[in-house]
Parts: sequence; structure tokens; C-alpha cells
Amino acid sequence: MTAMPAPLRPSDDENDLHWENGILAIPIAKARALLSELANQAAYSKERILLTRRGRKIAAIVPVDDVDTLEELEDSADIAAIEEAEKAGEDDERISLGELRKKLGL
Repeated sequence: MTAMPAPLRPSDDENDLHWENGILAIPIAKARALLSELANQAAYSKERILLTRRGRKIAAIVPVDDVDTLEELEDSADIAAIEEAEKAGEDDERISLGELRKKLGL
């Protein structure tokens, strides 16, 4: 088993790396060269990394456990919305795709 690289930390001379609410933010141009290390940091240290472009957040590298949790939350919210719609009788208002196209003039 190979040793894990030390987690990336912004140093004083790297003003483009910074912390936002405890999460490392890094410009995407710099992240390209460090992708393997950033992925390892997320996978093994369970850290989240924000990717930025021109100082704005555009994406994130997160541990896969975070993605699984988000998927579970979305599924639960979808199921709750379906159950609520069924209770409210909204299920009776369904129409076929053909009917919808006809109604919209498509």
C-alpha cells in the first residue's frame, strides 16, 4: 500500500487558494494539475474542495459518501412529493404525452 500524499493546504504565497467556510477553494486551472491529489484528499480525508473560476464557485470535488447522501435525500423528497400529490388527488389530473402535445399545439 502506498503512502497517501499530505493534504493540500493554502500557504501564504498561494493567494489563489483559500478557505471558504472551512472548505478549500482552488481555481480550476490549478486543480487540473492537482486532480489526482484533490481526488485522494476527498476520498481518503473526506474533505470537500470547491473549484472556482474568476473567484466564483463553479463545481466541487466531494467524497462519494456525500453524493450518496444527496441522492438519498433527493429520493426521499421525491417520494414525499408523490405521496402528497396522491393524497391531494393530483394524481387524477394526469394526461398522456400525446394529449399534452395536442393541448400545446406541438
